[in-house]
Amino acid sequence: LLEKLGSGGMGDVFKARNTRLPRLEAIKTIQTDSVENDGMTTLGLERFQREADLLAQLQHPNLTTIFHAGLDRDVRFIAIEYVRGRNLNEVVDEHSSHGRQMAVGTAVDYAMTVAEVLAHAHTHGVIHRDVKPANIMVNADGHLKVLDLGIAQLRSSKAAHGRETVQLTQGAVS
Repeated sequence: LLEKLGSGGMGDVFKARNTRLPRLEAIKTIQTDSVENDGMTTLGLERFQREADLLAQLQHPNLTTIFHAGLDRDVRFIAIEYVRGRNLNEVVDEHSSHGRQMAVGTAVDYAMTVAEVLAHAHTHGVIHRDVKPANIMVNADGHLKVLDLGIAQLRSSKAAHGRETVQLTQGAVS
């Protein structure tokens, strides 16, 4: 692990170097002992695993890629693509701090890209539920990656007809 990137209700996210492959990864963790102390052992771990399963099923060039999920020293983790760059909040704040606005064409491109990711997820029965600038990374080339399916919902076959929804995970880690 190289550095802590953030924390959330159920765990932390770290920047890490893969020791077997020459790449950086983001490691999303959930502490099993803290989940047990909160009386959410089964529910919290099931939701965390479902997030990993969901990431494995959804493949889109503007959605982070999962590499691995597992358990190491009582810590459940999901290893995902590390996205170099800044979140959209930071990009917008930088423009504002310099008295500028983001170019309309850029803003439209970003909105269209996020809409494409959400449409892709929806065709697979997934509702993101936490789309916000902090969960959208912009790399140095201006390309976007949508992050954090931590509170996404998976529509069951009944939900496709508006009758049922199954929650996947809670406590997004940003």
